[in-house]
Amino acid sequence: MSANNVFVSYKYHDSDVKQLGNYATTVRDYVDYLERVFDRSEKVYYRGEEDGNDLSELTEDTIRQILSDKIFYTTVTVVLMSPNMYDRSLPENKQWIPWEISYSMKETSRESGKSHMNAVLAVVLPDRNGKYDYAVEQHRCHRLIHTDRFFPIIRKNMFNIRSPEKGCCECGCQVYRGVCSYIPLVTWEDFISDHAGCIKGALDNKENQESFNICKKLEQ
Repeated sequence: MSANNVFVSYKYHDSDVKQLGNYATTVRDYVDYLERVFDRSEKVYYRGEEDGNDLSELTEDTIRQILSDKIFYTTVTVVLMSPNMYDRSLPENKQWIPWEISYSMKETSRESGKSHMNAVLAVVLPDRNGKYDYAVEQHRCHRLIHTDRFFPIIRKNMFNIRSPEKGCCECGCQVYRGVCSYIPLVTWEDFISDHAGCIKGALDNKENQESFNICKKLEQ
């Protein structure tokens, strides 16, 4: 796999996540950790926001321009899933994470060239108790993904393969077999153990995007 430019989408101040070390932790600390991992990698380059770049005082149009400039030159969008990332009190199109996902999945042309659709990978962070079950539960013979707790643009791009393969697991539940989602979902633990392999899986889906019913639009 050749090197890929990666944009990371996340909710900066969500602190309902497992501590990294002996200090108060937010999702931004996980991004800093990823930056160090990517710096040591020959497969991935981090092209997201740098810590300390406070955008809160800027207008929405300025923030959108800054983010779109960063996303334009990337090939993969990694979404860090955290317990409080989805604010149900606001429409999806008024929140930055889904906007970043939607923009990264579109083809955009500029004088400098054309940006093609990004691969997208969802990485679930452990909650403050070290659990992932707010997003995904591992049962004895299958995984249960709580897509109803995700942004619609993420939910609609999971289990969206055009020709699904289904079967029954050992406990009798009907499950999907093989690749079934344009946006694959992995835990933080699995991602850190093989980030290049996880990213390759998302890129494979991008190469086979015609196999999925892909949604790029945000709900109003």
